[in-house]
Amino acid sequence: MDYYVGQLRRARAHAGSGFNGAAAIFGTTWCFYRKRYRQGILLALAELATSAIVWAVVAGTGMLPVDDPETETITALIALIAVRVPFGQMANRLYLQAAEAAARTARASGDPREDIRQTLTGRGGPFATGIALSILAQLGLQTLVTFLGLAAA
Repeated sequence: MDYYVGQLRRARAHAGSGFNGAAAIFGTTWCFYRKRYRQGILLALAELATSAIVWAVVAGTGMLPVDDPETETITALIALIAVRVPFGQMANRLYLQAAEAAARTARASGDPREDIRQTLTGRGGPFATGIALSILAQLGLQTLVTFLGLAAA
């Protein structure tokens, strides 16, 4: 939590909220670990959509052989970088906005200062089970995409 308090102070001083490398590397898993479920699902969908767009461009232009497994790896990596780098730049700001909204809600309910800290820690602190949930969500989305791809064929 101290990391994000420092980031909040920095953001308020107009120095920006910084780049969150963990969010960029772990993506949806970071979101679920931090209890940002909606953002995690949206990120996973953005990654799938970007991957499909990159694949369509590669296939349409003939830049790389479509039936080559390396092409799949390259297009997936390009899509991942295209989504995760901007997400890493935005992650702290999004997380801090959620924390500030939760703090406003807690203050409005008349919670004492210590209760507010406990409330915020409970709402946004690490959630190890979120890692398993993110893996299940990603597998579910990939299964759905695969099924829809096979059904369309």
